[in-house]
Amino acid sequence: MRRCGKGSRISFAPALRLAIALLCLSSSACFRYARIERRSAPTLEARIDRSDGENLYVTSSEGQEQTVSRADVVDVDHPGKVRLTTGMLMLAGGAAMLIYGLVHQPCNPGTQNDTCDYSENLMLIVTSFPLLVGGAVLATSGGLTYHDSVTAARPSPAIPSTQAMRHSLPRLTCSFCSH
Repeated sequence: MRRCGKGSRISFAPALRLAIALLCLSSSACFRYARIERRSAPTLEARIDRSDGENLYVTSSEGQEQTVSRADVVDVDHPGKVRLTTGMLMLAGGAAMLIYGLVHQPCNPGTQNDTCDYSENLMLIVTSFPLLVGGAVLATSGGLTYHDSVTAARPSPAIPSTQAMRHSLPRLTCSFCSH
């Protein structure tokens, strides 16, 4: 805890403790599984491996592979959103600390630069880097996890059969060849 200006006190320790707690909480392994709410069965926590138009193919947290009918699914809460949000908040906090440390003038106007104390600025700048790096790692991993889960839950487009493609294409005839 140190003094800045006239009687104000600034402490960065609580902010760092909060950032470390959020980093540890949001990197927990339980955030890898989607929460699949079903009509006719209890809510399932599982990783979505792939899907088609009718089913989701998942692996439960116990490692058991299951098939869940799309008709039975009420809601899917995809993993990664908490890490993405926490990472973005850490990035915003780190960026604010870095910018403030770079632009804040610790001297009063008219004071000579040799009497200014730049230690607060230096501490803000140095402290911002762990927040920026941790936030970037969390936001990236959370975003990728979320994207992978949503992509796996999206039904793959149906590949038309050769016979269906022949019927859908127009017949081309050569007027020169028919003479």
